[in-house]
Amino acid sequence: MLDSLSMSALFAICVAVMVVAGAFGVSLGARSRPGEQAASVVGTIESGLLGLLALLIGFTFSIALSRFEARKEAVLQEANAIGTAALRTQFLPGDEAAEALSLLREYTTLRIARATDETDASATMRVVPRSLAIQTRLWRIAVAASARDPRSVGAGLLAQSLNDMIDMHEKRLTAIRNHVPDPVFVMLLIFGAAVSLMLGYDAGRGVPRFYGLRTMTVVLLAGVFVMIVDLDRPRGGFITVSQQPLLDTLQGMPAAS
Repeated sequence: MLDSLSMSALFAICVAVMVVAGAFGVSLGARSRPGEQAASVVGTIESGLLGLLALLIGFTFSIALSRFEARKEAVLQEANAIGTAALRTQFLPGDEAAEALSLLREYTTLRIARATDETDASATMRVVPRSLAIQTRLWRIAVAASARDPRSVGAGLLAQSLNDMIDMHEKRLTAIRNHVPDPVFVMLLIFGAAVSLMLGYDAGRGVPRFYGLRTMTVVLLAGVFVMIVDLDRPRGGFITVSQQPLLDTLQGMPAAS
C-alpha cells in the first residue's frame, strides 16, 4: 500500500489526518464541561498516549533501520561476490573467459540499474529475468570447464564464486521484499491522530491554545512517520542504499577482449 505513495503524498496524508483529528478534538472540547477532575483525566490520557507513541516510534524505527542496514550489507556482499567471480574467470580458456567477463559486466550493470530504477515495477520485471538468464549461462560455462578437467582447481573456485553470487541475488531480493508491515504504520498514524485529538480537546476546553506548538507537533510527527517509511521502503524516497560498491566493482573489471 505504501509503495504506491510518494513521500510528499504520504506526508500530506499524515498531516491531514492529524489536523482533522485535532479539529474534531476542538469540537469535542468546546462542548465539554470544564472541571479540574476532567482536566486531570485528560492530562493522564495525553501522557499515556504520548508514552505509547514514543515507544511505538522507537520500536518501528529500530526495525526499519536494521532492515536498511541489511540492504546495505547485501549490496556490499554481492559486489564482493561479483568481483571475485570476475577475477576467477581468468582460469577459463580465452574465449570462455571473455564471454564470462562480458556477462559479469552486464550482470553488474543490471544490478545497479535495478536498484536505481526500483520505482518502476515494469523495469524490475525486465531486469530480474535477464539476471537469472546470465546466471544460468555463467554456471554452464563453469560446469563445462569442470567437465573438461574435473581436477581443475580454477574451475572449482569459479563455480564457488558463482554460487555465492547467485545466493546474493536472492538475498538482495529478499531484503528488498522484507519490510515493516503496513499495519504497524497505520497504528503509528492512529496514535498520532489520537495525540492530535487530545491536544485539540484541550484547546476546545479553553486551555491555552499555543497554535504554533500544536502545528509544530503535527508537522514533526508527520515528518517522523515519513522518515521511518522512507528508511524502510527500498523503492524511491530520499533515503536510498548506495550502489557504490557495485559501481566500484564494475569500474575495476577489465574490458572483455
